[in-house]
Amino acid sequence: MAVPAVVSMSPSRGLSVGGELVRLVVRDAARQVGIWLGERPVLFSSREEHSENSIFWLRLPPLVVGEALLVVENLDEHGRPIPGERIEWRGYEAERSSLVAEGTIATITRALLRLLREHVTASVRYSVAVDFDSDVADGARLVPLAESPSLTLGGPTLEINRFYAPVAPVRRTVETLAGPRLVEESPGLTVDLVYEVTGSSQRAVELLNLMSVTALFLGRTRWLALPRDPVRPAAGELRWELDVDGGMRAAHAGADGIHVFTTQIRIRGVTLDHGNATGVVVPATEETQLELSLGGSEVEGG
Repeated sequence: MAVPAVVSMSPSRGLSVGGELVRLVVRDAARQVGIWLGERPVLFSSREEHSENSIFWLRLPPLVVGEALLVVENLDEHGRPIPGERIEWRGYEAERSSLVAEGTIATITRALLRLLREHVTASVRYSVAVDFDSDVADGARLVPLAESPSLTLGGPTLEINRFYAPVAPVRRTVETLAGPRLVEESPGLTVDLVYEVTGSSQRAVELLNLMSVTALFLGRTRWLALPRDPVRPAAGELRWELDVDGGMRAAHAGADGIHVFTTQIRIRGVTLDHGNATGVVVPATEETQLELSLGGSEVEGG
């Protein structure tokens, strides 16, 4: 055998937490090989042979942020390294998840605050100690001490939504150097965001009026819509179903003389993880491709 050579690795970057599925093409690989990334062994998903190239589908381990060293080593029939048949290659970048850009939950929370502020009452605050920028241009500035009457938004609680998300792995056809293959994808994570809303006032009549305005807003607002890409209006918008969860409940004033009511707002079908591929399953024949086209994404290819 000869010294193995790395032809390509795609994608060439991913999150440092691991679990990424990558496609590694190696020339002159032995029947048995050892592959490490960042000094940690990778998990083999599948292997295909195409001419003098070997195509590996690999599941990556957790990595240190930065450039990771890939090592490919030919092994003998007993699993021992073959002297001189080892290659070191630098071309994969492990990245940390960005906490600077707003995630989906933060964006939805800001949009909900903005809607309540615009259509119910200007005195809206978020009950969790999270720094939403006070200089944002969308009018969702938080008031540190809410005036009376006021609404307080708490939560959200994340509840798994099985209606909007598949519960079984799905398969799709992809093109590889060895021909079409079926790739199995794990289900994504789709949840409902449940927010606690508390209205308060020092006057009972004022509280009842606030309840009425809030109920009217929630009854007429069926969707929460946000731009898919704020800098590209042509990209369209994302919409989530907005619903009242459990009605509204008023409480007697306490010793402080504050009247309150509570309700819940449910944002349905928020996808936090779109799932990922778990590896090449079987060659995609005409029969399996026909099954895919007829049976939809959840069909079991044969």
